[in-house]
Amino acid sequence: MKQVLSYYLLPVVFFLLLSFSQLYQPDSHIVLMTIAASISIGLLSGFVLHIAIIIKKKVSK
Repeated sequence: MKQVLSYYLLPVVFFLLLSFSQLYQPDSHIVLMTIAASISIGLLSGFVLHIAIIIKKKVSK
């Protein structure tokens, strides 16, 4: 469970940090959209990474 959580949590944090570093004049709407977009992209990339690791393990056996 701990390893699976890192697949999904680390990309979200990474995209949040990247997004917040690009905000110059944040207002509430832009911040909420940035958080929503970062979470969705982070979860999608975490899912792709997790599936790729599972496939790699199955192929290498």
